[in-house]
Amino acid sequence: MRVHLTDPETEYPRKAPAEAPEIALELEGSPASIGRDRDADLCLDECHVSRQHCELQRVDGGVVVRDMDSKNGTYVNGLKVSEAVLKPGDKLTVGVISFIVDYPACGQTAADGAACL
Repeated sequence: MRVHLTDPETEYPRKAPAEAPEIALELEGSPASIGRDRDADLCLDECHVSRQHCELQRVDGGVVVRDMDSKNGTYVNGLKVSEAVLKPGDKLTVGVISFIVDYPACGQTAADGAACL
């Protein structure tokens, strides 16, 4: 399953080339890590993001975010969470960086033709 993270308000990733307006994380098997650590699946070089801030994992056709005891917290739709199910359209905030989450829900097909398994 591919999860797309975008935020039209902040146009993150600010430092990415113009041809990459969104970030896509593949969630197959092990969780995808988000943090300041260079080994993270999504490395965010921002002082409010912990080295191992949170992780995204595919669970039963959906996506779960888990905070990894980050200093500044992980938020879903403005609420601080330790763990939460992400739905397409939810706003995920990591430190001070926000993303809009999008992935194909079960029974739907993504724009690139990938179906939910």
